[in-house]
Amino acid sequence: MDPRTRRSWIWRTAVEAVAGTALLAVIWLMGAGCTEGPRKRGAQIRIDYRNAEIEKGDWIQIDSVRFEHIGDRKEAGAIRYPLPSNRVRAARGTQDTLYRDYNPRAIPIYLAEHLRAVNKTRPEGERYQVPNPALMQYSGVLTLRRQDSAAITVEMNPGYGATVSATDGQAE
Repeated sequence: MDPRTRRSWIWRTAVEAVAGTALLAVIWLMGAGCTEGPRKRGAQIRIDYRNAEIEKGDWIQIDSVRFEHIGDRKEAGAIRYPLPSNRVRAARGTQDTLYRDYNPRAIPIYLAEHLRAVNKTRPEGERYQVPNPALMQYSGVLTLRRQDSAAITVEMNPGYGATVSATDGQAE
């Protein structure tokens, strides 16, 4: 093989190796970004936020509706159903940054408010119900079911701080 052909072959082989490695990296990253989290399914769901450590970027999805926890108040406008994390940046001044600490027991109240908005887009029988909202506000535990008693699927990111259980279902 003459030197010119050999260099061309080496160059082509190197480019193919790099392209193959890059393709594998992209596929791996896409898979990592689409990782499903823990999932619960049942006719009644209980989400316990007492003492939960909720971070920015955590999420919980009820059926097909995703609720995302924010770490900066400015993020709320870009997310359809934002929920607070335990600590949210409220304002950034010239010298100081102001943060608001949220009691995790308040998160179910925000989630229930978003579910009311979701209910406006759902048919009458398929709407979500919060059986005891007064207890939810006191205890920090959201209990949820549908009017038609159909199963609800709840998925959350791995390591989600709240405890999610299906009272008549099981983990998938």
